[in-house]
Amino acid sequence: MKLFPLFPVLLSLFPFLAHAEFTDEDLPRDAFTQEVVLRGEPVDNSHPFARMTVLLASPRPDDHVSVCTGTILAKNLILTASHCVLDENGTKATKVMVLSPVDKKAIEGAAWVAHPGYRFEAAGDSVYTAHDVALVKLKAPLAFKGLMRAKLPVADYFVAGQVQSVFVAGYGRTDPEGDNGVGRLYSGESKAQILPSPLGEDSFLQMEGETIAQLCPGDSGGPVFLQRKDGYYAVGVHSLADCFAASRSASVFHNISWIKKTAAKLGVKL
Repeated sequence: MKLFPLFPVLLSLFPFLAHAEFTDEDLPRDAFTQEVVLRGEPVDNSHPFARMTVLLASPRPDDHVSVCTGTILAKNLILTASHCVLDENGTKATKVMVLSPVDKKAIEGAAWVAHPGYRFEAAGDSVYTAHDVALVKLKAPLAFKGLMRAKLPVADYFVAGQVQSVFVAGYGRTDPEGDNGVGRLYSGESKAQILPSPLGEDSFLQMEGETIAQLCPGDSGGPVFLQRKDGYYAVGVHSLADCFAASRSASVFHNISWIKKTAAKLGVKL
């Protein structure tokens, strides 16, 4: 996970009460280093993806900020990645803010819980994660017009060895070497397949290819959407990304039991 300098304009957001106002210019531009869906397209606020995703930001003790993306499961509950609410030592973030560019509101998190089985380890010549999912409950509900709740999978829609078309979304740069697209939600179509984790538990979705939409570091916590006849299902949570190689996302279905049980403990029925 990348950490970025915490700018005064972002600092001014955190003391605000729920529903604090902010503008596009208030977003911490330099905090989005290499955070975007490459080869994607900007998402209009009327698009379903804009109404099912939010931006998350949490300050760290060393005057840096972690910036991630989240998926709306309920008006007061956000699905994101474990490493978005924990630092590299596993210490829980002291504050999490959820920002919705649709209605220019910021809401403070009331509680955030990382999966207890979350792991981040090297295996062979690569790095893998297990159970990289987390939930953030808000102090006040999201209330922007047109808000949509992402659907959760009721079955494993991925079969080993088969590649499926999916959509990925995230906030940040459209060019890892430049500043284009910073602060806007971008999405694109990608190809994903389910693979077992070399860590010996859990499974993940892997997206790769030179012409499909690809993720970069910092897009963490964002959704992988699978379109079905009755809508878009959040089937993955962005976990590991390399702008020029394969991106990996935690499987929502393989963590669905924990997600539902934890949501219930937080007082939210899914």
